[in-house]
Amino acid sequence: SSSAQDSTASSKAAEHMWEMSSALVELLSSSGASGAMLDAQLELIVPRLRAALHQRTADGQQRADGAPTVAALRFLRAILRTHRSAVIQPHLASLSALVANCVDGTWFELSAEALRVTCATVNAMKPAEGKGAAMPLVTLDTVATMLGAAVTRCLANETVDQTVTEEAISCAGIFIAKLCDVASVGALASRLIEL
Repeated sequence: SSSAQDSTASSKAAEHMWEMSSALVELLSSSGASGAMLDAQLELIVPRLRAALHQRTADGQQRADGAPTVAALRFLRAILRTHRSAVIQPHLASLSALVANCVDGTWFELSAEALRVTCATVNAMKPAEGKGAAMPLVTLDTVATMLGAAVTRCLANETVDQTVTEEAISCAGIFIAKLCDVASVGALASRLIEL
């Protein structure tokens, strides 16, 4: 049907747009261009990212074609890796629940990429010494939401793709290692140790 073809074409266009955006961010970063190049545009980009991540579900059901959402997550991960934490931190609260929702998805590629984004988020929350402020704008709710999604994946009893399991364990470990001084992380770390 024409409607199904239009939907597929729109989905492919969105996927390619996010992939090209990711490639551009990576290219600018690897060429030595200033990471601040997109700083001013983040106010315009983040609402589009939120919309793309929100489209992951419709009436609680996972979309049949999650490729555009995976591509949007890859773009977000590129932004997290290449931009200063002070620029990214104001947007983490609005993105964290959407990323956590993707972690909880049933499509393994979507869950694995969302976990990679969650790992990259830790560096934006608490950058290495001298790389920016440590968590002034990140709330404990944001930390708990993202870490909780990773821990839930670690503790999942259902059959989960090995890649998702490995990403979840890695993600939980990174959170604990870098943010062990945050109360909610310490409590979740204790829960993992008890198991």
